[in-house]
Amino acid sequence: MKLDAERVVEGREKLGLTQVDAAEQAEIAPGSWFRAEHGLDIRPITARRIARSLDLEVSDLYPKALAPQESGQARESHSYQMLNQVDWQEFAQTLENATTPEEWHRLKQQVRELKVREM
Repeated sequence: MKLDAERVVEGREKLGLTQVDAAEQAEIAPGSWFRAEHGLDIRPITARRIARSLDLEVSDLYPKALAPQESGQARESHSYQMLNQVDWQEFAQTLENATTPEEWHRLKQQVRELKVREM
């Protein structure tokens, strides 16, 4: 399930918490909190824990339907905008060339570093 990323961020910021502190308060992994704040899929139990930690109901965090703008297109989510910034050809080539466990580990570390910078 996906939550409204903006509402999750707003709730956390109202409490003056970092993502790591908010995740700890909600008793979830920091990566799960990151996923919620970026509009990515999370488990229902995770959504309940996030809502509880923000003193909200899960339904308060559901995304509202995207309203059409003047151009007739719905606004893009933050996650979608982030995906557009990825050079997919370079990413696919890098994955294709990773053949050893060491190369996969290096790629995994790079993704983690990217996530930390996004926080």
